[in-house]
Amino acid sequence: MKMLLEKCLLRDLLKTYPDVDYLDERDLIGVLQDIYAEYRIRFIFIIDEWDCIFRENKDGSEAHKMYLDFLRNLLKDRSYVALAYMTGILPIKKYGTHSALNMFDEFSMTNPKQLAEFVGFTESEVKGLCNRYGMDFEETRRWYDGYHFENVEHVYSPRSVTFNTKQICCQKHILNRLTVLTAKSKCLKNILTKAIQYLIIPFYISHINQPSRHYHFLYWYYQFLN
Repeated sequence: MKMLLEKCLLRDLLKTYPDVDYLDERDLIGVLQDIYAEYRIRFIFIIDEWDCIFRENKDGSEAHKMYLDFLRNLLKDRSYVALAYMTGILPIKKYGTHSALNMFDEFSMTNPKQLAEFVGFTESEVKGLCNRYGMDFEETRRWYDGYHFENVEHVYSPRSVTFNTKQICCQKHILNRLTVLTAKSKCLKNILTKAIQYLIIPFYISHINQPSRHYHFLYWYYQFLN
């Protein structure tokens, strides 16, 4: 996995910076240093779920050490590093007998420090969403005001608020469509009666295992009109 990762990074770097005089095109750290020496370009490294190898392979101590050494050699005290941002569930300091990655500042859900407002949506952001999409703010606050930090009193679960917003928008869209359809229900009832008789029933017989969702809706709406 380490070799594959290095190959992928090298391919992108060599393609993006083809004019650099590289000492060794197979050496990832050397290539990054050569690019920095030529252009004074510093890189931002973003690693999501950096601790996956520790959670998925708990007994692979040799692989753990190799991975930590790779990250340390790649990131620690390197002039080409502008920022390294890693996300994970488990704390960095838990791993290894040596201080492999002691150059990081840790921010957690229990102690987010100055990043507290970015854990979720702030109250002003949620008020803006409620105003925009016609949601009840007090009801939203009662359900989703889940985090309280020293510097930011109210922080809302972003996934929950987003999901609720999408649900409400979807419900409004369906109700609007039903309102329009119901206004034309007399004409549609006649059309759907013929559709049920001549289209939907034969379709179900010939496609009994994979009926289309459009026919599901037509049949449901026919029942609704009746």
